[in-house]
Amino acid sequence: MKNHLILFLLWLLFYVPHSVLAIESVKSKLTKQWPFLKRYYRILYNVQSFLLFVLAFSYQRQLQSQVLFQVNSFFYVFAISLILLSFAIMALSFRHYDKKEFLGLQQYKHATFNVAIGSNLSVKGLNQYVRHPLYTATFMFLFGYLLYKPFDTSLVFVLVSSVYLLVGTWLEEKKLIKQFGDAYKSYQQKVPMFIPFI
Repeated sequence: MKNHLILFLLWLLFYVPHSVLAIESVKSKLTKQWPFLKRYYRILYNVQSFLLFVLAFSYQRQLQSQVLFQVNSFFYVFAISLILLSFAIMALSFRHYDKKEFLGLQQYKHATFNVAIGSNLSVKGLNQYVRHPLYTATFMFLFGYLLYKPFDTSLVFVLVSSVYLLVGTWLEEKKLIKQFGDAYKSYQQKVPMFIPFI
C-alpha cells in the first residue's frame, strides 16, 4: 500500500507541474520575475516533464504488481491494436501543430512564448471531428495499456492520468475561450470534446 501511495504521489509530481506551468498567468508571472525564462521556458518545461515522467514510470516498473484480472489472447490483440491506433491518431494530430513551438525552438529563437498562436481559430485535420484529438488518443492508449498490463500499478497510472486529462482539458478550454471568444464557443457547440459524432 505504501508503494502505491508513493507511485500515486510520483504521478502527481509529474502531472501537477505539467498543468500549473502551462497556465498563462503562471508563465507570465515567472517570466516577469525572470525575463530570461521567455527564451527557455518551453524547453525547460519539456525537460522537467520528461525527467519527472521517467522517474514515475521507472518507479512503477520496478514495483511488484498484482494482477487485477485475467485477459486472453483476444484482449491482448485488442489492447495492442488500440495502442497502435492511439499512436496513429497522435501522429495525425501533430501534423497540424507547430513542432518547433512544441519543442520550444520557436520560443528560443524569438525570446518569447506562444510564438505560433494566431488571432484566428483554425480547425484542421482531426479537430474537425473532436476538439481534443490528442487527448482522445491518450485515453485510448491508457485503456489499451491497462488491458495489456492489467496490474494494480497500471491502474494507478491510468486513473491519475485520466483525471489529469479531464482537468487539463478544462484548463485548455478556458484558455481557448479567452483567446478566441465566440468563435471557440461556437466550435464547442458543433464539435464534441473527445468522441466523434457524440
